[in-house]
Amino acid sequence: MRLLIMAHLLCITACAEEQGCKEPDPGALVARLASPITLRKAVLRTREAIIGNLVADSVYNAFNGSPGLGETGAQPRCKHLDTQPHRCIDIAITNAGGLRSESACGERSEWREGPLFDSDVTQLLPFANAIVAIGVTGRQLYEAYEQGLSLLGQPGRFAYGGGFLHSSGAQVMIDCGAQPRVVDEDGKVRSGQVGTRVVMICSRRHGDQVGQAPAWEEVRRDDDEQRIYKVGVNSFLAGGGDGFRMWVNESADGTLVAQTLVEPASPGTDQGSMHQYLGELSNGGNDEFDPIARTRLPSAEEGACVWRLDSSHAAFAALGQDPHCTPSGNQLVCHFDPSSRLTFLRRNLCYP
Repeated sequence: MRLLIMAHLLCITACAEEQGCKEPDPGALVARLASPITLRKAVLRTREAIIGNLVADSVYNAFNGSPGLGETGAQPRCKHLDTQPHRCIDIAITNAGGLRSESACGERSEWREGPLFDSDVTQLLPFANAIVAIGVTGRQLYEAYEQGLSLLGQPGRFAYGGGFLHSSGAQVMIDCGAQPRVVDEDGKVRSGQVGTRVVMICSRRHGDQVGQAPAWEEVRRDDDEQRIYKVGVNSFLAGGGDGFRMWVNESADGTLVAQTLVEPASPGTDQGSMHQYLGELSNGGNDEFDPIARTRLPSAEEGACVWRLDSSHAAFAALGQDPHCTPSGNQLVCHFDPSSRLTFLRRNLCYP
């Protein structure tokens, strides 16, 4: 164990000696990685990232009790489905701004392959926010993802918004050439600028029918109260943090009140859920696990979720050159990237 700890701290030893800083005791072994994972802010706050997927998966797992996506790509099944399906969540979301990995010796750029310890999880999720389930409509879900994407395409560091979302249980298609969401200093949407970048969200809504495994389907952009999606989030997002006001109630004095569900109850904190999840994937640290394989989202059934554009659509000509879109008569049919949770159309406009 001593050798493992020494190897784990090797990359920051020089910093500690030069600056006189002291790393915390690493604590107990949690897991073993088969490959490194980047923790760079420029990645976490602008695009899909392995660490963001893992944290979102840990929240999904904490509610639904379905460890891992499986190396075979099998779809996880909520363990409550046959008895109490109302306890299943549909999507788990975490904000990139809540993922840090900083210590007295500075900011770390990656988790290296090999052992992970308690201190790694604590540094990654230092706020230890409670995770809760909220009920949202399809419209609110689209607005949330729009909020997370609102800064993409801005120059330099201005694109690194902490509200960028990582999620589990959903695939999101984004048109980088569409209008971003714009809010004022009070976090309220400017007139007519709600954002149109998110063209499709595909997920599986569990509902409350015992034993009925949900199929992948397009999330409708409406406020149908008969189609509420249960979303697992940290308490910061649930309370409207980072501008996510679309799913909170505001009182006359300006107080924001989260739409927290009674069921399912909170399973704990994001820090605790990540700790438990990594242990499950790595058999308590006895085995290595491949973070890439374990975060590969199972694809929606063929044809279940596609975006169809008529020739009259303003983006029809531009998207005709996108590799995710193919012509079909007088329409374009745009498909999700099967290897990603986020599919970017006209990607270069999000990353100039």
